[in-house]
Amino acid sequence: MEQNQEILEPVKYYSSSLKEKIKEEAANYFDDLVKKAGTNVEANRETVRKLNEATKLRDSFKKRLSRLKVGRTLLIILSVILLLVGVIAGIIFISNGNSGLGAAFIAIGVGGGVAIFVLTLVLMNKKIKQLKFDLQDAQAKVNQLTQEAYAQMASLNALYDWNMAATIITRTVPLLELDKYFNRAKLQYLVDKCDFKPEEDDMLSAVYVESGSILGNPFIIQRMKRCELKNKVYRGSRVVSYTVRRTDSKGNSYTTTVTETLTATSVHPAPYYRYESALIYGNQAAPKLSFSREPNSKSDDSQKSINKYVAKQEKKFQKMTEKDLKVDDGSVFNAMANTEFEALWGALDRDQETEYRLLFTPLAQKNILTFLKSTEGYGDDVYFNKEKRTNIVRSIHAQTTDLIMSPLIFISFSHDYARQHFIDEVAKYFKSLYFDFAPLLSIPLYQQMKTPEYIYGEDTPSNYTLYEDEMLANQFDKSDFMHPDTHKESEAILKATFITRDGNSDKVQIRANSFRGIPRVDNIPVAAGNGHLYDVPVHWTEFEPISQDNIMEIKKVDTTRFDFNSKMQDNNIAKAVSRLAINNSYLYMKGFLALRAMDSFSSNDDALLNNYFNKKQED
Repeated sequence: MEQNQEILEPVKYYSSSLKEKIKEEAANYFDDLVKKAGTNVEANRETVRKLNEATKLRDSFKKRLSRLKVGRTLLIILSVILLLVGVIAGIIFISNGNSGLGAAFIAIGVGGGVAIFVLTLVLMNKKIKQLKFDLQDAQAKVNQLTQEAYAQMASLNALYDWNMAATIITRTVPLLELDKYFNRAKLQYLVDKCDFKPEEDDMLSAVYVESGSILGNPFIIQRMKRCELKNKVYRGSRVVSYTVRRTDSKGNSYTTTVTETLTATSVHPAPYYRYESALIYGNQAAPKLSFSREPNSKSDDSQKSINKYVAKQEKKFQKMTEKDLKVDDGSVFNAMANTEFEALWGALDRDQETEYRLLFTPLAQKNILTFLKSTEGYGDDVYFNKEKRTNIVRSIHAQTTDLIMSPLIFISFSHDYARQHFIDEVAKYFKSLYFDFAPLLSIPLYQQMKTPEYIYGEDTPSNYTLYEDEMLANQFDKSDFMHPDTHKESEAILKATFITRDGNSDKVQIRANSFRGIPRVDNIPVAAGNGHLYDVPVHWTEFEPISQDNIMEIKKVDTTRFDFNSKMQDNNIAKAVSRLAINNSYLYMKGFLALRAMDSFSSNDDALLNNYFNKKQED
């Protein structure tokens, strides 16, 4: 694939071309889906128009009904107040010997109160009853039109599939290739040839993973769920009473009781969960170089403020040079001539000065500065680690980006809303992804290094990777794998272990690591105002690790989401899958079928699924 020269200035390329092109490609993709689905767009627009009118009418009935109910309540309160005031005033006047005036007040109060009460019940209840009927009719109309609109969109909603965004992105930027399936060869290349070391931790699980390449150089996009034990502060209180002797203003001594609330805290470890998204990219350029950098808040400042910051950093660079700080290649740290780049990029822990300069040419420095200061993206929110031939990008914005892009998020009853929503979501996903790649694309040398084709060995024990196993397991209902004694503050970290191949299926063990909560109490002595110590109970939870193992089968199926759902309408296929899946617990995602299966699942069952779902026998 020929290199697109525009990509050598990635931020400019996004601003001038890609920002609009991704929307055009998304619109074209959506319109093609509409044609394939045979959706009657005009009919749907008319139905949605009627639905909007019906919804407004229903909402107006709701508001009127609410106002009438409030008015009725106020009038009832008014009638009760009038009655009580009249009776009480009458009794007071009668008790003072003015029986005539008292009787008049009672008559007015009782008569007025009862009259208002009766009129309220008769007139307002009649209106409220009628409005309830009107509201029911309006709601029924809304329900009918909603069902009609969904029926009109059903064929389109059924066509939404996984990897739609990936397809659109590759059409927009051909050199940025996203794989349909996670590519084992790319993972193995990163491990064997790029020094990548996948983190092994029982408290870490893959929630999502995707692979791809830029000019043949492999990358992985991953989102991991991590559990960490951190200190949690528990609080307790106790009310104590004690007597004290005091002296009044006349010098007299007396005893009084004092009530005091004592508080105490106790600190104990508790599980905390977070998600981490990262882009992992392998490239043979500068193979010995390692460094790290983190976001620099000065990147978003005015140029005047940046210049002031750079001048201050220059003094720091001078001191580092004067100390003859040697790096791994034997050279001495020497700040770049472009001190603005040096200050804002801030990779001062580099260990190969020569390779660092080879990587960050004047064009690369210019691109990086443009990236850091650009308002097109997210500003400087990038943590960048180069560990020899592995580059890891962790941006702040990526932590909240919807990487999964489930087809279900696009389902709608309105064509026009669905179209705009589809375009917006794809554009938002692309922007997030592109600005994670931007610092990599800013380095021309990375685009000049093309990885030779890497063939995954045939003797690999499994059909798929543990990343995929954990990703699929994490899409099940959390209760499917979790230990029943798991505490409400604990979640499951799902870890996959390969067991065996069952033909083209993999049998894996999914271990759900979580915590059981054991109630504990610390009695903390606290001094009260009388100088005595009182034990204040602080209730806390001891979190004890527990786990539960389940068997899951994972199989690649040669079908789309639409075809899979269509085939599951076949009673024979549905029964077969139900027989193989415990409690009918299965799911389809990104071309994979995953089942909570029994240990007895075999290659014969795999062959049966092949016949049902695959167009041809898998190799």
